[in-house]
Amino acid sequence: MSSGLPSPHFSYVKNIDPGLSLFLFNYDNQKLHGIYEATSSGKININPSGWTLDDSGRTKYPIQVQKRPYLHCTPLAETLFKPIIQDNYYNDQHHFLFELDRVQAGNLIFRLNRVPANGLECRRGRI
Repeated sequence: MSSGLPSPHFSYVKNIDPGLSLFLFNYDNQKLHGIYEATSSGKININPSGWTLDDSGRTKYPIQVQKRPYLHCTPLAETLFKPIIQDNYYNDQHHFLFELDRVQAGNLIFRLNRVPANGLECRRGRI
């Protein structure tokens, strides 16, 4: 399983190493998903045709990392995670920097652990 971002994000995705905890922000529903574990380093074009409709084109998301689920929890709405990463918001307060410090990551893990998936406790994935 992999995730991708547009080219400008390589400056920090290149710092991802296997084992790092990852959170995924879904632009479509504005929710933060997690927790995932990186299974590769952040690279360019792990899957050059990823996220294309017919696998014949080049991806718009060449900055990629492979991952696997670590902890399955209900995604957090922006109203729940925004206070944790408030310092990352800029300009119009609708955009934020994706790179987290240890305190922010720890607080997101704590918050995600408090929002069980499907009314059950968060489930740990394969590690």
